[in-house]
This record gives sequence, C-alpha cells and structure tokens, in this order.
Amino acid sequence: MALPSSSFSILLFISLLLVVADGTTAQLETDSLLLTVDVHCAEGNVICASVTLQAIHKGTGASLILNGETLHTRCADGITPCRFIGYHFGHHDLVYQLTEQGVFSVLSGSDTVFEEAGTWLY
Repeated sequence: MALPSSSFSILLFISLLLVVADGTTAQLETDSLLLTVDVHCAEGNVICASVTLQAIHKGTGASLILNGETLHTRCADGITPCRFIGYHFGHHDLVYQLTEQGVFSVLSGSDTVFEEAGTWLY
C-alpha cells in the first residue's frame, strides 16, 4: 500500500527538533523513503526510550523527525524485555513502527495507513 506524496507531505508538516546524542545509527531504504534511526542510549542498554527517526520522502524531499523508543517482546514474566523487534514512534493520532526485518508502517488506531518494506543500509 503506497501513501500518495501529497498525503505524506501533510503527515510530515509538523516535525520535532531533536538534539542528536551519542549512540548508534542505521538507515532503511524503501522504494519511496529513506529512514534514519538514531539510538541515543549507551550501547548495551536493553531498552532505549530515546530514539530519533528521520523520514525523507524521495519524491518530494519532505521530511519528518520523530522521537520514539525501542520495541521488544516480553519474557515469560510479562514484564522483562527480551528480544528486540524494532522501533515505535508516536505523532498525534498516528503510530510509526519500524521492524528489524525492514518494514516501515504507519498506523491510525488498528488501521494500517502506509506500509513499505525496505533494505537496511546500516
């Protein structure tokens, strides 16, 4: 499902300015987007609540910067984070998710507004 560039531009209208700190950076490239993820926690932290996503639409150049966190499965106790599965970002009524398999999704409630798979460039 592709998101029209005009709709994408509307979603990207308001961006958050973030301070970049030490951490790791990875890039995911899809057909229409270049996504850069910066993790601002010390290496070795199991969870991180300080992650930045910059999404750039290749066709229009429109960009969006969001604050988020890492996503994990939960261990048997239901509390302890276990396996890393991706990143989670919220912006107004939308949720942006980026999986370790390279799938970028935009969700509105339980509806998928946009989804596109890509390749991690690291």
